[in-house]
This record gives sequence, C-alpha cells and structure tokens, in this order.
Amino acid sequence: MPLLIAVPSAAQHWNSPRVLALVQKATERREAQLSDTGLVEYQAVAKGYLTFLVQLGQGYPTPPKIVRTDQLALQVYWRSPDLSKQRIIGRRDTTLLPTDINYHRDHLGIIQNNFPDIIRLGEGDEVRDCPHPLSPIGLQLYDFAIADSLRLSIPGQTFDVYEVKVRPKDDTQPRVVGAVYLDRTTGQVVRMALSFTRAAMLDPQLEDISIVLENGLIGTRFWLPRHQEIEIRRTGTWFDYPVRGIIRGRWEVSDYKLNVNLPVASFAGPEFVQEPPQVLKAYPFKGNILDSLPPDVTVTTDADVRRVQAEARALVRRQALQRAEATRVSARGVSDMVRVNRVQGLTLGAGIEQRVGPGLTLAVRPNIGIDERRLRGELSLGWQAALGASVHLFARRVLADARLEPERSGIANSLAAQEFGADATEPYDVLAAGASVEAPMAGLRWTLSAAAERQRAAHVWAQPATGRYAPTIAATAYSPLHAALRIERDGPLDVWGLD
Repeated sequence: MPLLIAVPSAAQHWNSPRVLALVQKATERREAQLSDTGLVEYQAVAKGYLTFLVQLGQGYPTPPKIVRTDQLALQVYWRSPDLSKQRIIGRRDTTLLPTDINYHRDHLGIIQNNFPDIIRLGEGDEVRDCPHPLSPIGLQLYDFAIADSLRLSIPGQTFDVYEVKVRPKDDTQPRVVGAVYLDRTTGQVVRMALSFTRAAMLDPQLEDISIVLENGLIGTRFWLPRHQEIEIRRTGTWFDYPVRGIIRGRWEVSDYKLNVNLPVASFAGPEFVQEPPQVLKAYPFKGNILDSLPPDVTVTTDADVRRVQAEARALVRRQALQRAEATRVSARGVSDMVRVNRVQGLTLGAGIEQRVGPGLTLAVRPNIGIDERRLRGELSLGWQAALGASVHLFARRVLADARLEPERSGIANSLAAQEFGADATEPYDVLAAGASVEAPMAGLRWTLSAAAERQRAAHVWAQPATGRYAPTIAATAYSPLHAALRIERDGPLDVWGLD
C-alpha cells in the first residue's frame, strides 16, 4: 500500500510560473502517453458497485436509503491512441424497493485515461463539451494553483506529488472545478477530484456531480486507473415534497496485463457491452451483495466526495454551482387547494414557491373561503446553507384543528361537510409568527424554534346542502409563546452498542 506523507508547501498563488510549467508538462505527458510506444495496449479487470439511493423530506434530514445495488465485474481493454472497450462479464443486483431505474451505459464502467480532452458523462445527457483542464485548450480556460505537496512512497520508489487546484476563468461556462494531483518530476496524473459548474450539467434536475479518479503505478512507469468513485445527485419535488436521488459508483481496477496483442477488431462496436444473462449470472461473486457493500455506501457520502463538493464551493462563486429553479406550485396536499368546512365554506387555495437568492426561498400559500370572505394563509422565508444549516421565518393566519388525529381524510371530510353538514374538524382561529434555526453539529441535527400566537374561537359562516353545522369549539382567547429545542440523530440511537 502506498504511503502519503505531507511535506511543507508554498503559499497558494494562482497561475504562478511554477504551476503553469507543471500543468503544461502534465498536459504534454497526457498526450504523450496516448502515443507512447512503451504502452501500446492493456487489459485489466474492474470490479465495483453501482448503487441507487433516495432521500426524502425538507433538508433531507435522514441518511440516504438504498433502493437498488448492482455489483459488476468487467474486462477492460485499451489501445493507443484512444480505443476503449469494456465488457461486463458478471452482474447481480438487489432491488430493495420498487424501481424502474436504468443507468447510462458509461456509468456501468470505469473512466479511461482520466477523461479525454472533451469530457462527457451520461452519454452526453448529463455533461457534454466540457474541456479537460489538462488539455491544450484547457490550459487557456482554467486557473491553476499549487495548494499542497505530498510524498508518495511505494516499495523501491518515492514520488513528490503536488496538489493543484483548478478553477475556470469563466464560471458561467461548462467547466470542471476541483484538484489534480501531479507527479512533480514527470507531470503524470496521480489523482483527480473534480466537480462541475452549473453550466456543464445539462439535466436541469442535476444537483451536483463529484468524481474521484485515483491511478496506480503499473509496470514501473505508467499511472493507470486503480480506484474510482462517482456520485451523481438529482433533486426534484412532488408539489412541495423534496426528493433526492443519488447514484454512487465505486470501482477497483487490478490484474493489469500490458501489451498483450489485442486485435483491433475487438474494439469494434459500442464501448460498453454485456455478456448474455446466463454468463453474467455464472460469475463467481463472493458472499451476498449487501454483505459485500462498503459500509459507508449505506450511511453517508464518502469523505473524498464530500471534499470535492466543499472544494468546488470554495473555488468558484456559489451561483456557478447552483441550479436555477423556476417558480413552482407548492401544496402539502389536495386539501390545500380545495376543501369545505363549516367556518370558511368552499375554500380555494394555492401555493407558490420561488428561489429569490442564493439559498433563499420565499413561499406564499393563501386561501379564501367563499362564505367567510376572509383571506388566510402563510408567508415564509427560508435560507439554507450548502452544508445543511438553515433559518426559517414565517407568519400565518390559519384555522387550526383541536383534534390530535383526523377522523377521516380531507377529501372525505369536505364531501361530508358540503352535503350533510358533517364537518369532523374542530377549527379555531390562529394568528402566529415565528422562526426556527436548524444546524448539523457533532453528528446530530439541532433545531431551535420559537413562535408567538394568538388563538380564539372561529365562527360558523357556511351552510351545507342538507342539515346544519354544529357550533365550533368554544375556544378561549389565548396568546401563548412557544420555544423548543429538538435534537435528532440520523439513524438509530446507539448507546453502548445497543439500539
């Protein structure tokens, strides 16, 4: 196993003569390896996992849950200058929840040669036409800075490696953001940790993409793929209910054989191909698929991927990474849009949510009863930081329900109230304003909230089609103040090894 030792590094200066000379050397070395007569071709075995996870709820308070995991084994082939073939020879999956997910073909294999000069992901549906920073055109489009110096030791050899930060000169264009780790002497790429600007991500539902590519020294002179990770996060909402889907890929590459006289014809056709189902099923995987998963796949994002995301936020403007969100309809359910009760009668409502700045969201949910003729609703303003902290302010004039649990659904209650005067709610009038602050800290999620209210009885204004409504609850005028501290832990509470 290689040993990494940190050594003192110089202060970070963008586009210094030293860093520009190093990235120029790295670019030339990348191009030279494609035509190096010492490496005409190779084959290797890649084994890995492709896992689809979901998170639900405002702020995604709980860890991602696995929906499906695919375990794959591939034969990987490469031939100079740019021929690649990846053949899936083993595959098994477990689907823990109903899903019809289908992956892009290039997610089913590894990334060769640290990406070509023009980067594509998701067969061009996710990222397309993004210049590689270590390409002739990339040298003109990116800024570079040496951030750290490391010493990599393996049996018989020691290498000095520079961590070089990369940021786009124009972050409104399709570009990468992150760091490349380069051999100080040869300029070989030892490692890459990259994310992408918002303009590079074509799918409007994409939240972010993070990639870690690690190379190993093969045959004493060639740095070739050894370990790779990719995380792709998509977010969306159903009305106002947030949903995040996460694809995580993790690969280990081994069993390299160099210059094995691969026929050119073997590279014909698509780059990614798959053996027949009976061949895939017969592959000798060890153990059960979930037992063999790396433990952090089921809990949190890998530390390297989190670091990529943090570095991207630090290197460019936050707006360059954020997805632009249009105004959207916001409702907690059908009853927010139309309902019937004995106070308001037929009530029509709506909800609008709009991002008004970096991390700022304004939501308005008004409603008005035809019989009561009073505008009610809620106005809220929320701010959420990239690392999970949030602040929420609200003011509302609403009808609250004195019941602890509803006797029936909102739709059923509206029908019964309209036709027979059987309104099962116990409404009273509430005017309130408050705030909450939420932040992750020490592995826990802390929420401090405070609110002031004015409560009083509501009056019956509506008339049903048949019968008559019962009086509302005789609520006494009351003006309470509320304050609460809630502490939650993601996952089960573990005390001395016991849940």
